[in-house]
Amino acid sequence: MKRRLIGLLLIIGGIGTGHGTLASGQCDISAGQKMLHKAEAPWTMRIQLNPKDVPLNKPFDAVVTVCSQTGKFPSRLTIDAIMPAHKHGMNYKPKTSKLDNRTFKAENLLFHMPGSWRLEVTAYTNENAYRFSQVVNLR
Repeated sequence: MKRRLIGLLLIIGGIGTGHGTLASGQCDISAGQKMLHKAEAPWTMRIQLNPKDVPLNKPFDAVVTVCSQTGKFPSRLTIDAIMPAHKHGMNYKPKTSKLDNRTFKAENLLFHMPGSWRLEVTAYTNENAYRFSQVVNLR
């Protein structure tokens, strides 16, 4: 009886924590926009801007959610933005913090002029860096 109870507790305790489980790969696909990436990355990412309609010349925040099929997540993440047509970036460096294994928050992003901006997120593991991007058109 005791062995069965221990086995049952191990099974229950392991739900959602193993590699490739539903919980580790589960991601709220309704929140934010899927970010694009050039190289094969071990994750997909979604970015949610706050406010959704980015204001001109006013700070805004972004929440990046990492969707993993392997149960592994980046150790850190940075975010920046550039205007490809003008070949310059933001005038301020945003602060990025890790909320949990799959969620990061960037604060004080600021687009100081209208046009097409490319948000660039770099996610780091111990060995590699993976770049993701999302275009934001600001009028």
